Amino acid sequence: MAKIKRVLIVDDEDEIRHLLVEILSQPGWQIDLARDGQEAVDLVHAHDYHVVISDLLMPHIDGMDLLQRIHQIRPKTRVILITGVGKTDWVKQALRLGAYDYVEKPFDLSEFRQVVESAVMSRTSGGSRRDLANGCDVLTGLWTHRHFFEHLGYLRACCRRNNEALSVLIVDIDNFSEINATYGYAAGDEVLREVTRRLRNLVRETDVAARYGSEEFIVALPATKGAAADRVANRIRSVIRAEPIRLKITERRTVTVSIGLAECETGFIETEDDLVRRATEALRLAKAQGKDRCVTWIARDLGDPAARPDLASVQVLTERLEEINIQLKQTYLESTRALIATVEAKDPYTEAHSMAVTLYAEEIARRLNFDSEAMHVIRTAGLLHDIGKIGVPDHILTKPGRLDDAEWLVIKRHPLMAVQILEHASFLRAELPIILYHHERWDGKGYPEGLAGERIPLGARILNVADSMDAMFSRRAYKDGYSKERVIEELAKCGGTQFNPQVSQAAIEWIRANGDEIVYPAMRTKVQVQVPAPVG
Repeated sequence: MAKIKRVLIVDDEDEIRHLLVEILSQPGWQIDLARDGQEAVDLVHAHDYHVVISDLLMPHIDGMDLLQRIHQIRPKTRVILITGVGKTDWVKQALRLGAYDYVEKPFDLSEFRQVVESAVMSRTSGGSRRDLANGCDVLTGLWTHRHFFEHLGYLRACCRRNNEALSVLIVDIDNFSEINATYGYAAGDEVLREVTRRLRNLVRETDVAARYGSEEFIVALPATKGAAADRVANRIRSVIRAEPIRLKITERRTVTVSIGLAECETGFIETEDDLVRRATEALRLAKAQGKDRCVTWIARDLGDPAARPDLASVQVLTERLEEINIQLKQTYLESTRALIATVEAKDPYTEAHSMAVTLYAEEIARRLNFDSEAMHVIRTAGLLHDIGKIGVPDHILTKPGRLDDAEWLVIKRHPLMAVQILEHASFLRAELPIILYHHERWDGKGYPEGLAGERIPLGARILNVADSMDAMFSRRAYKDGYSKERVIEELAKCGGTQFNPQVSQAAIEWIRANGDEIVYPAMRTKVQVQVPAPVG
């Protein structure tokens, strides 16, 4: 009788624990739960777990401390950390201390399950982390999901530099859960190994193949356009189904695969995740159309009935296209922020200005009860509001003294320049009016259009106050930075003239309650305002 695989999940959030149980539950596995590090330590003393999955950030005993305690109690137990803070020094330190792997939030379900299954198999077989360090999956010997993605960026860069296309295939074994249920997991492992063997024989030395999920493989085909990749995919499909695979001594079974294909053209600006998502959507369509086939991703008209085999497929396609749009927006924002940072770096008095303004605007908006979507818009507008200054000559932008009338007219053009730069990004429609009008005044004496009162978008009124706050707090060649008390006094005095009274009052209340969070110029190197994660 096969030995029970014991897994311990440690997280202080009930929803996360229950989600992980749902993802990992399968015959032959026993999953225990712990709400904190101390409870986990007690359970590890009592039971020899194959794998412990722990959140990195927890009160009292955090994931890093728990990792070291587990290795003292059960040196062979594999520990996987879940982190929402990205590839930081903490994560690197955890790997140096012996963590088997880590998974970032929000995690991909197939990747997460593969990492855990690989850890269980590694513990069962007595293997070490050497295979993982070498980027190899324990069962198939192919690259791991993570190692593949690390290399995919390099392949895309090479193809783009050489003006070549790159294609990605996702190969999924049809009815794999049925094979496991009917013949057992040992037979399922044999199918995975045999499919791997045939796949290796069909790809070129320059191609990269990896295990992508429990029964999925992914192949990158550099210097390969979609039509050529389709021929490779159909050859893979034909060879795998051509010869039955032995599942038992007296029984063989024909195995088929479904394949999704996506091509990244030389001029297609997207992330590696976006490319793989397109291939994943093509795979789902292949499954929906009856399996044992290859589908190439194309942009489909959602209004065309022929493009939607059923309602579920339309919903999935729509969701994926929305995700792609979100990722494109994120990439755009990050690259645009880099331009703004270049402008701000020219003047030591305005360094990190947009980050400080974003912090203030977000806190004011929170006091005015903005919902999550509106908060995202105000954060994005805060980060991008001064991009128009790219068009302002350096001698004006960095002038140490006050500007003359002609120079002031040039500066006043920067909101219009910002809109000209950003207007082609359709996903910034909500942010553009905020950026354009963030220098309008409540009394109508602002620029560029002299709007007054409620005609000014609320987001622009907030940004106007936040921008003014940073100007007051910051030191200039001609003035020292204002104290908190002086800023509060100015906000109160200008409420009803320069500022919307409700907005300036919200800013005053926040300063009084959170004075320690004021971003003084000397502190800005300690402040990190991330490009906001898109809502969707």
